[in-house]
Amino acid sequence: MNAEDVRSLLELVKHQLRDIGEPEIADEDRFASRGRENAEPLQHEDLLIEMLSSFGRVLAVQDRRTFDASLQTINENISESKIDEAEILAPIAADATETTNLGAAPDFGPLRAELRQLIAELRESRLGGRNGD
Repeated sequence: MNAEDVRSLLELVKHQLRDIGEPEIADEDRFASRGRENAEPLQHEDLLIEMLSSFGRVLAVQDRRTFDASLQTINENISESKIDEAEILAPIAADATETTNLGAAPDFGPLRAELRQLIAELRESRLGGRNGD
């Protein structure tokens, strides 16, 4: 993949992230300042990897498998009653009355696996490009 391909893919990912309601992840400035004072801006390849990794974390929070694993861990560590459902209350910045029923969450496992594979391939390609310079 050449530099133009990476730039095109980055723009496509940013557009898709905005379309699905994740504009914060598509914001390059969010990644530019993260622990990188006076550092050079992220290369397009690194920015793409960071955005996809952030999206993966969003999917993890919304994934039925994460809910099931968390619920199992909670139930293994409590002695009284068992919990069989849970809801997430929206963050403070959002509407405080908005809740999400995690029991009805979709299974993003296959999508998350594909995303992890894509990120791994991009990292490998990025490392290969650095070694070949």
